[in-house]
Amino acid sequence: MTCKSNLSINNVLLLPFRQKLMNRIVLFISILLKILFLNPLLAQKPVDSIPRYIVHQCFRTFDSLVNYDSRVPMGKLQFINHKKEYEYLYSSSSPDSGVAYLLIQKGMLTGDIDNDGKPELIITAIINYGGSGSYGYEFVFRSRNQKWKLFTYLEDFDVYLENIQIDQSEIVGTTIGWDKDDAHCCPSLIEENRYKYDPQKNQFEEVGSRVVGKIANKDGK
Repeated sequence: MTCKSNLSINNVLLLPFRQKLMNRIVLFISILLKILFLNPLLAQKPVDSIPRYIVHQCFRTFDSLVNYDSRVPMGKLQFINHKKEYEYLYSSSSPDSGVAYLLIQKGMLTGDIDNDGKPELIITAIINYGGSGSYGYEFVFRSRNQKWKLFTYLEDFDVYLENIQIDQSEIVGTTIGWDKDDAHCCPSLIEENRYKYDPQKNQFEEVGSRVVGKIANKDGK
């Protein structure tokens, strides 16, 4: 009888512990299911260089730009970091030109764009509407509460910047360029373009452009 009494007392004492343990197991399972099924983007393989919440801000901004018709559904994001130059591909249905693609390049660039003494974060992306022509965006983020928040972007019409760097608070990069006798299909110049952020307009303006080289033709000339 004494043995039975001791077992009963032990079982009663273990009840709160077991209940807490079960509650924690249920909570863990519910969080896991939410990550795997309710938010599939978070369930993808982690990206070393660009956090997903930054990518989400980029493609939501892009989606709002191409889908001015609010009836068009949000596009789809693909994780493609196995490709050489890109980490993400975002496709969205553009009302006027079919499907638009946003390719987010690998890597992040930091520099003080607005001369506030704090570095901004620049993410480069290339836009394509399914044809041969592409142009680019530089999405610029500020640090707020230990997270990066998108506050403006640079749009490179007809071209996209390469070899990007920050020099004296300006975004500097090279693009293709056209000589006076070049057909639009066949640019022959390499230009260096400089863009400066205007806080009053909250946008970038081109402040300089110069020819830095020539594109070699098929003969290597």
